[in-house]
Amino acid sequence: MVYYPVPVHLQPAYAYLGSRAGQFPVSENLCRTVLSLPIHPMLSAAQLSYIVTAIRAFFGLTRPFA
Repeated sequence: MVYYPVPVHLQPAYAYLGSRAGQFPVSENLCRTVLSLPIHPMLSAAQLSYIVTAIRAFFGLTRPFA
């Protein structure tokens, strides 16, 4: 899940501050590149397997992991 697809400084609620794209490049890059994974103690083994399989498939990893 992506929690913040638009950096806080570019959200309409903060437009009055006058921030513009490029002003906070680290924040903007993180919004484009960070992915939040479902991680909590109540995940079942099947759910964990699904998450790992999906991530490995995305990156084209086919060999077994240790």
